[in-house]
Amino acid sequence: MIDFNVVNIRPANKSDYGFILKSISVEFHKLNPTNQISNELFFPKQKKIIDSLLNKCGATILHITDEPDTIVGFIICEPLDQDTIIVHYSAVKGIFRRMGFFNNLLESVNGLNKIIVYTHDFHLLSQFKKKYQLIYNPYLLQDHNG
Repeated sequence: MIDFNVVNIRPANKSDYGFILKSISVEFHKLNPTNQISNELFFPKQKKIIDSLLNKCGATILHITDEPDTIVGFIICEPLDQDTIIVHYSAVKGIFRRMGFFNNLLESVNGLNKIIVYTHDFHLLSQFKKKYQLIYNPYLLQDHNG
């Protein structure tokens, strides 16, 4: 359960775009096999995908309650069907990890107790693959490949 005395949820706005873009692009580019792609090819193509995802799905921001510009984390997701949610990407800043905030993000998008399919590998997954029985399916990005 989100402790609204500490954090709050809001939709992403234009001022969050740089943080979201950098979080996804830099972290995703560190992983194999995407780390084999040159920066000149990877970053423009990834930006197109992220722009498409944000245009279609938007993002949910978790922030410090009294400081809406102090981002704790975010999630970009969409429903696949009644029982399944697609999490394209999620991040929680390092200082806020292991405090249950990923769970708060899932709860905020009605993703708890649903099948979770993810399209991008991201840092939090190493902790949550077993707990949430996550399913990797990058092919769901085909509609977002710009």
